[in-house]
Amino acid sequence: MSNAREGMRKDRASVLSPEPATERICRKCGRCCCVKLEINKEVVLTPYLCPHLDRKTHLCTIYERRAELNPLCTTPEAGIRHGFWPADCPYARSVPGYVGPREATLDEVKKHQALCQATQQLIRKAAIWLHKRAQEEAAPRGPEPGDEAASTQDWELETLNL
Repeated sequence: MSNAREGMRKDRASVLSPEPATERICRKCGRCCCVKLEINKEVVLTPYLCPHLDRKTHLCTIYERRAELNPLCTTPEAGIRHGFWPADCPYARSVPGYVGPREATLDEVKKHQALCQATQQLIRKAAIWLHKRAQEEAAPRGPEPGDEAASTQDWELETLNL
C-alpha cells in the first residue's frame, strides 16, 4: 500500500471518529475537572468538581459548548501551560519537566476560602467607606467649628486569625 493511501486512511479514520485524535488519549478520570486554586503561588486541585461533570461517566455534560458556557474550562494545551493537569495525565506525561498540581486538603481549601471571603468583606467595607467619604466631601456645607466626618475616621481594618 502506498504511503499516500495509508495517510488517507488515517485521515478518514480521524474524521469518522467522534473525538479528535488528541482527545482519544484522555482516560476520562475527571481530575482535570477539579476546581483549581492558586495558594501561595502554587496551583492545587481541590476536592470540588465542575458542576458540568457527570459523576458516573466522568464526561462533560456541556462538552460541545464548554468554552461558551464555562469560562473556567480550558484546553489540554492551556492546561499544560498553566500546570492544571495532574502529572500522570496522558496529555502532560510526555512533557519534559512538567510538574502537575498537588491535591489540596479540604482544610487547606476551607482556610483559603475563608481568607478570600474576609478579603472580599474588607474590600466591600472599604468601597462603602470611600463612597460615604466622597459623598461627605461633595456635600455643600458651611464651615462649622468641630464639624468632622467622624464616621469616616473611625473605620478600621479587621483581621482574620486563621
